[in-house]
Amino acid sequence: MSEAKFDLLLEELSELFQTPLERDVKNACRIVVDEKLVIQMELDEPKEHLMLGSVICTIPAGKFRENVLKEALKENNQSPPLHGVLSYVEKNNTLVLYEYHLISE
Repeated sequence: MSEAKFDLLLEELSELFQTPLERDVKNACRIVVDEKLVIQMELDEPKEHLMLGSVICTIPAGKFRENVLKEALKENNQSPPLHGVLSYVEKNNTLVLYEYHLISE
């Protein structure tokens, strides 16, 4: 997907959500839903895939985090169709869900 196609997608989503959406300096776009859910959209470097991702929650240290991450690994190992990949971001102790979509020209 070229940057022009990404801009076109953002234009169409802007109309759908009735809010202006555009790429930031990192060529990503964040969509805020109901002031609670933030979905980030961006192109991968070869510009072949569109990545959609969102933070699910912060996970405090301890047994709870250990259990959540074990379950996330189990979920990631399920048979297709998967509905994204669960991942832990150590920098801010968050569980995120993301998915890549192949974009054809």
